[in-house]
Amino acid sequence: MRPWTALRPRGPGANDRLSKVQSFLGSQKLSALLLSAEPNISYLTGFPAPDSYLLIAGKGMRLFTDFRYAAEFKKKAGPGLTITQYKGPIFETLAKTIKQEGGGRVGFESRH
Repeated sequence: MRPWTALRPRGPGANDRLSKVQSFLGSQKLSALLLSAEPNISYLTGFPAPDSYLLIAGKGMRLFTDFRYAAEFKKKAGPGLTITQYKGPIFETLAKTIKQEGGGRVGFESRH
């Protein structure tokens, strides 16, 4: 089993990753971006995040994960990253959250 330690991004420009995504959202007239690929989620959050989804909206990020990882991620999450443990169908949880956040246009990445 892998240790679930936050792999905080390092190097020049590491702190700009979220702001670059937020600029992309603005340029594409998107309210939010939903990521599902583990490498992309890890790149932005610093967490290895299998079976997780990352919603980027406004000035922050929300990582949706299941019971296996939620408690550990909550301990290590920094400011601007909210950890949400989902129960039940993930897409229902995502849809409710997006609606609560104001809806709008949501970009997403393909699983393929």
